[in-house]
Amino acid sequence: MMYPKGHWFSFVPFLLLLHLREWWLANALSAINNGETTTGTSRRHTSDLNQRKKKTPVVPQKRQKQHQQQSSTKENGIGQRDIIAKPVMAPPSTSIGERLQQASTVDELLQVASELWLPTDESLPPHLIHQQIHHEKRLRWSSQLLLKLGESIVVGCDTVPPLLLEDPRFQRALLAAAFPFGDDVSTDRIEKEGRYLKDALAGMHCITFMLSMNNNINNNNNNNNNNNNNTVPSSDNNLQCALEQMLRRADHMANRLPLPHVVEMRWACNGIRQAIDTLHSCTLPLQPFMNARVDQLPFDILPGCLNWKQIINDDHDPVQRLLEEIPFQFDTIITRGGASVKERRGTAWIAEPDIGALAYSGKLMPPHPISPLVRQAMDRVEEYVLDDSMVVRPFFDCALCNHYPDGDSACKFHTDPEHGTHWERLTCVVAAGVPRKFAFRPIPQKSCWAEWDCLNDEAAKAQDMDDTVPAVVTLFPGDVVKMFGTCNDDFHHAVYPCMGSNKGGGRVSLVLKRAIARNGKKGHGAAGQGRRSRRRHRDE
Repeated sequence: MMYPKGHWFSFVPFLLLLHLREWWLANALSAINNGETTTGTSRRHTSDLNQRKKKTPVVPQKRQKQHQQQSSTKENGIGQRDIIAKPVMAPPSTSIGERLQQASTVDELLQVASELWLPTDESLPPHLIHQQIHHEKRLRWSSQLLLKLGESIVVGCDTVPPLLLEDPRFQRALLAAAFPFGDDVSTDRIEKEGRYLKDALAGMHCITFMLSMNNNINNNNNNNNNNNNNTVPSSDNNLQCALEQMLRRADHMANRLPLPHVVEMRWACNGIRQAIDTLHSCTLPLQPFMNARVDQLPFDILPGCLNWKQIINDDHDPVQRLLEEIPFQFDTIITRGGASVKERRGTAWIAEPDIGALAYSGKLMPPHPISPLVRQAMDRVEEYVLDDSMVVRPFFDCALCNHYPDGDSACKFHTDPEHGTHWERLTCVVAAGVPRKFAFRPIPQKSCWAEWDCLNDEAAKAQDMDDTVPAVVTLFPGDVVKMFGTCNDDFHHAVYPCMGSNKGGGRVSLVLKRAIARNGKKGHGAAGQGRRSRRRHRDE
C-alpha cells in the first residue's frame, strides 16, 4: 500500500530510530555511573573476581609441614642427586634481582638464594626451560649472589657461618650457577656466560678461603685436644660435583674469553681447589686450557704458599708482629707533577748488610736489618717459586715492606724501578692481614694483552680486548704474586682500597727482591755518600 507524499506514516521509522538512540545513551550513562562497561560487564564484579583469585587457599598445618619436608630427587645432570628443597616463591612486588641488591647480610642473601630456580626443579613452566633469557637471569642472579656473599664475608661485614657449605639455600645458589644452558637452549652469548661464571668463581674463592682459614684456626686450637677430624663433610657430594662442573666449564671457555678474564678465572679456580682440598680432602679438576692460555704472561699468582700462623707458632697477630719488627715510616714523596705528598702507607727497606739503599718514589730508602719473621717468610716463598736445581738458595736478600694501616690506603698503578739493573727481575709479593684486590694491566703505548696471548694473532684480535681493562684478583694472606721477565717493563700493577663500607684492619706486604752486584756494590749509596758528595767535601 502506498502512502501519499508527506503523510505522517512516513515519519514513523525516523521516530523509532531517534527513540532507540536516546534509550541506548541513557543506559550507557547509567552503566558508567554504576561502574559497568558498555558491554554490560561490571568493573566491580571483575575486581571481586580478581580478589577471589588472589586469595591463598587455606592449607591445614599438617599438610604445610609435609610439603616443606618434601625435596626433589630428580637427577640433575651433573652426576649427583639434587636434594635441595624446592624454591621458595617470592612476593610478586619485587624481582629476585631487586631483592639481591637490597640484601646486605649473609642471612638475607641466603633467603634470596632459596628463591632461585634450578633446571631440575619439578613442574617448571616451559618458558623457564626453553628460553635463553631466563637461563641468563638464573646465571646472572646466582653469580651475583655468590660474589656479593663472598665479598661481604671477606671485608668483615658479616661473619661466615661454619656450616655455610651445608646450608641447602647456599647449595641451591651454587647449583644455579653451576648448571649451564640446557641442551635444548641455543646460546650465542658466550661472553655473558663467561662473565657470570667468572663472578661466581670469584665469590666461591672468597667463601672457601675464609672457611678454610677459620678451619685452620680451629684445628690449631684443637691440637691440644688431639682432635684429628679436620675436614668438613659434604652433603651427598653436591658441593664437590657443582664445583667440578664450574671448573670444567671455565676451562672449556678459556680460548673464547678475553685474556684478563681468563687470568681472573684461573686464579679463582686455583684458590678454590686448594681451599676445598683443605676443607673436604677432595681433588678438583685442573685447568689445562687456562694454564696454556696464560703461559706467556710474565707474572703468576700462587695460592696459600705461606701460613703465617705456622711461622709465628703462637696466638700473636701476624700484622702486629711485623709492625713490631719492621721500622715503618710515613715519608713525604715527590709526585710526577712535582708536588710533595705525605704517603698514606708506611714503607721500610730491609736488606742484608752488604746491600745499599733503594731508590723508590723519589726518595732513597736506607736499609735496615732483615727481621727473623721476614727471613722465615723469604725461605717459605723460595720453596714454592724456585727450582732448586737452577737457583742457589737463599735467593732473596732484601725486601720493600709496605704497611697499609686502613682500608683507604692503597697503591695506584705503577712499576717497580730498576729491575734488571740493580735488582733481579724475579720478585715476589706476599702479604699478611686483610685481603686486598691486586691488579695487572699493560702499560699504555708500550704493551697490550694480545702480545702475551698464546692464541694466534687473528684469534686474539677477535677477542676484542680492551688494554685499559686490568686483570683483578683478590689476594689473601699467604698468597704469592710472582713477577719475572719483563713484567715491570710491560705491565703496571696496583693494590686497590679495601672493598665495602667496612674497611677492615691493616695489611703488611713484603716485596721480596735480590740485589745485583754492580762494580762490586749492591744497591744505591746513601744520601751524602755518592761521588759528587765526596768531591764536594774534598773541595771544601
